[in-house]
Amino acid sequence: MAKTDNRLGVGMISDRSCVQNAYLIEQIQKELPYSCELTSIDKADSFHCLLMDCQYYSPEDMTNLLHQINEYNQPPILALINATHYGPYESLINWPGVNGIFYSNTPHQQLVNGLKAIMEGELWLPRRLIGKFLERNRRLPKTGLNDAQLTRRETQILQCVLQGATNADISQQLFVSEHTVKSHLYNIYKKIGVKNRLEASNWARSHL
Repeated sequence: MAKTDNRLGVGMISDRSCVQNAYLIEQIQKELPYSCELTSIDKADSFHCLLMDCQYYSPEDMTNLLHQINEYNQPPILALINATHYGPYESLINWPGVNGIFYSNTPHQQLVNGLKAIMEGELWLPRRLIGKFLERNRRLPKTGLNDAQLTRRETQILQCVLQGATNADISQQLFVSEHTVKSHLYNIYKKIGVKNRLEASNWARSHL
């Protein structure tokens, strides 16, 4: 893969170093052309891809970590490891940037192949989860751009959301407070008939 930035290869977010993690890191570096090391959340944006270890974090803690990661200007690609089948971690694929999920019983070679695909820009998700995601999110457009009657400022903010900007980013770009950004987003969601940032981004992709 041809990198376009100076970030490191693969980082692993886990609460402690263990034999299993050490072996996985060793195998990734042996079989793939990427560096790999344990890291911490405050260094997340130093890596091109982060492996998030579900074995050591509750779903709530993992959600908090994802919140922090998505505040970075250039968040890394994310993959969940040691997840449980049909467990609460599977819902985290709704988060932007979560491009892969591996279970505690995922064969080693499948994990390596999946990580390689993710690093090359692909998704590595079970068909079952992709099907559920599409079922939840595919619908006929409720409104067109003209019907939504967005103001010029609301359209600007929606374009920023489409580009992956955080509320803090939008605040700086448009010289308004984060509270004002949140207020505009609330009005935007109501006008275009969506419930969250991901749905708003999908709507903007089709209408702007």
